[in-house]
Amino acid sequence: YDTHEAATWKYQGKGKGRVHDFSPEKCAEVEGLYQDWISKGKPNNPKQRRYEIKIFVPNGRIGGRTEPLAPSRGPTRPQCKYELAPSGCYRKNPEHRAQYSHKGDEDWEQEAPPVPTVSDVAGGSRKFSDESESEEQVYSLDFLLMTQVNLTRKGGMRNINRVEGLTRAQRLTRGYFGQVLEFITTVATTFEKAELELRLLGDSERKNMEEQMRKLHLAMEPAIDDFLRLAVKVRDVTVIDEAVASLGESAETLGISSHIKELRLDDVLDGLRQAYSERRTDSTLRQWPLLRMLVRQHLLTPRLALEKTLKELAALRQRREHMRCQALKSEQADDEAFTKQFREKAGRLLSEVAMPWAVRRGRAEAALEVVKTASAWGCDPTPLLPDAGLLVQQLAITACKWNQPLKSVYEVLDIGASIARAANMTFWDCCANTDALVAVLVERAFNEVQVDSALMPTSVKEVFTLRKRLDVQAEAFDVLFWEAFHKWYDEQTEARGMVTEWAIAFCEQTKNPLPPWMMNKDQVEALRQLQAALAVSDEKGLREAVIFAKQTDYKKDAELGSLYDEAVGALRKLKRLPAGWEVPALLGDHPEDRMFAKADLEGDMARDLFQRLFNETMAS
Repeated sequence: YDTHEAATWKYQGKGKGRVHDFSPEKCAEVEGLYQDWISKGKPNNPKQRRYEIKIFVPNGRIGGRTEPLAPSRGPTRPQCKYELAPSGCYRKNPEHRAQYSHKGDEDWEQEAPPVPTVSDVAGGSRKFSDESESEEQVYSLDFLLMTQVNLTRKGGMRNINRVEGLTRAQRLTRGYFGQVLEFITTVATTFEKAELELRLLGDSERKNMEEQMRKLHLAMEPAIDDFLRLAVKVRDVTVIDEAVASLGESAETLGISSHIKELRLDDVLDGLRQAYSERRTDSTLRQWPLLRMLVRQHLLTPRLALEKTLKELAALRQRREHMRCQALKSEQADDEAFTKQFREKAGRLLSEVAMPWAVRRGRAEAALEVVKTASAWGCDPTPLLPDAGLLVQQLAITACKWNQPLKSVYEVLDIGASIARAANMTFWDCCANTDALVAVLVERAFNEVQVDSALMPTSVKEVFTLRKRLDVQAEAFDVLFWEAFHKWYDEQTEARGMVTEWAIAFCEQTKNPLPPWMMNKDQVEALRQLQAALAVSDEKGLREAVIFAKQTDYKKDAELGSLYDEAVGALRKLKRLPAGWEVPALLGDHPEDRMFAKADLEGDMARDLFQRLFNETMAS
């Protein structure tokens, strides 16, 4: 149905209404240039849309005209296209017989060419035995404007036209269509005569005649229906137009116009259904023995290339059928009843055939195209969303469990969001089991946490990007994520500072506060200073670390409190201070200050004892 014969190119000759064909060789050459222009995207740049060809034209122009190269012969008629069919032409009306030549006519075997002029051979349709009888001229073809110009003679601009060739189905049905058109013409003539006679008949005779016409209409309907179905199937619009024109008012009586619309609708939807039909495959393809055989025979790469090509061809067919549906919908845009019918049938087909096809193949992008198509055609996309949401959820869970890169998870979630937006909804409205998907995403995100200083920025960015894509489920993500993080945090006794730094960086991205069970930034810095000071047992470092930790809530975290006590003990040992002395009180608030603490003495006895101690030890 879609493979056409070679296209024919025509050009405007001299004189009004004169149109000539390029020669077969030139048609092939021009068609090749035209396809090259199409392959480049139909550019409108003059240098890219214009092509040059060379054509031999006759010499001997006199006064701007061309001398005849052969004696003039009488006019000939074009051959009847139906006569070329095996069954021959069945059209008997005189006008058709007079307009076209048939077998047995004098001009059937060979059409006598007219007197050759420059315009007659501008398409390269005439050949000359002697090069001296002709000269080579250059023509410029503009495929955007569909014109040609003789560059050699600097002639005017002439129109060119491309006529699409018939498909094989159209060529095989020409004989049958000719018979039907002949039958329709005969019946239409009968109806016209009957309409004229009705005006001259009495009431009873008129009713009798009208009943006969009604029966004739009923008798015609099966044949007309078969004819229209076949014509729509082979996409031969010309014969349909001829049939409607021949029937005239009877076409409305038979309801041909509405019937044609229904047939065309069924045809394009059937093509769309076939485009999404299951492609037959060998069920053993996935078995390991066959896979090993393909590897041994070095056929795995060609097999994969074949599968890729088949997928591309299927995608092209689906795109073509989508374009046919869109073209039919646009053509009948003014018919509200037809548009409503189209949307109902197309929406049902997309829901029952196209979306299950995408789900079975696990292709989220195909599901997105189906939903977008439904929205573009004005169909209700709601029935498509459950299957699409389930597909996206399964793909996201699979990507997480197989520990694929987070980029793969992002892509799946983005497609899910696009599907929901096409239906003016959110992805989570389409998701069947939101809690399960969020839990899997949290687990995958938690595996991405890296506390190494070199990997930490990338890790934080990846987890934040995943959280950002969850939209309204971000809060649920935070709850589950921090629950898992809390358990891991408690287990980290040595690297808790780095873990806390990761959490701080993540919270800065989310604009949320740290969990209450986690150290803040100052406490993390105090922990770092205490660890560094204890590692070298430096008095100055210990004093600075203890003073800084004292200004934070070091008792909130067990590890920080333990390091604080250890640093105080180390400083006491270095300074040889008695066990009862409060070292933190002696340090003050600045590391440069001397270790000194003033205590208020209450009571006369305490003051007398201290004064006695001071007096006795003053000399030494």
